[in-house]
Amino acid sequence: MSGDGSPSKIGTSCRSAKDSAAVTVHDASEDPELDDEVTLESACLWDTGCKEPDFAILIFLHYHGMVFLGGESMQLDGTKNDLPLLLDFLGYRHRPTAQALRFYVLADFDCVYTDCEGITNFIPTIQPTKACIAHTIVQATRGGGSGLIFYGGHCERGDSPRPFLLPWDRIPIYSNEFYSWLSRFCKPGTTITIVLDACETEPFLADITRRFQQDRARHRHLGDQLVVVSAAGAGQRAGTVEVGEPGLGRRHGTLTWYLTNYLRFHPNLPATVLEACLAASCICPKAILPHPYALQRPRIVAIPPLLSPFRLL
Repeated sequence: MSGDGSPSKIGTSCRSAKDSAAVTVHDASEDPELDDEVTLESACLWDTGCKEPDFAILIFLHYHGMVFLGGESMQLDGTKNDLPLLLDFLGYRHRPTAQALRFYVLADFDCVYTDCEGITNFIPTIQPTKACIAHTIVQATRGGGSGLIFYGGHCERGDSPRPFLLPWDRIPIYSNEFYSWLSRFCKPGTTITIVLDACETEPFLADITRRFQQDRARHRHLGDQLVVVSAAGAGQRAGTVEVGEPGLGRRHGTLTWYLTNYLRFHPNLPATVLEACLAASCICPKAILPHPYALQRPRIVAIPPLLSPFRLL
């Protein structure tokens, strides 16, 4: 807190598209088999230095004032509420010595957050450009441990037959690129969970699981397990729910809201049961985007299959 009692913005690490020019990411979008060459400079990351090696990468984009080429607004209001929801669920604390995880938060908006210890402060963030997302994934996996990568933003196709994630600088992130960053330093004995709350994310994650299976068959040990959760299938849009009084409530990504709530109140659900619950919730009347009954079906895939209850971490 600052001297006047207002939150103080400490530890914030943001990089504009211009600042990120020193971190070069080869665009392998034209060749899905080509691994990216990533040149990394010193990290603009906030690290707790805690003893536990597990990590959480939270990527949320609001796209304030941004528009698509056709003039349609890109702005997503639910993501600004989804970030604190995830911080609550994962037990984020402002005091680094109290952390149980290494947190990496990439967001294009400021987030003032009050943790469970009653401390209010700004969340230190990294600008969610393509280069910084690549850097963060490589940095986090290099440190070892199991991890969660949670993305809330746009997933588009444009003129490409393959869907891509759309970071703040609008440089597409294709699945082969994402996997190359992820697989570079994964350690044995780890589980990586990827959750994408965005449109058409099932094909994106299907390519990642395919590559993971191929590498396992080649005896490339990239961790013991990969778990992926997609918000919507091919051609499906990811919806938004309004929580609270109609017209006055908070908006959340449909997948993010129901996933965290099911896991909070029913922590021992098998993945198959959780997937069925999510699918049922995504057609409930509370889903307000793209229309009163959201046409999306979340999927959960694990390689090898989960034999224990589903966990984000």
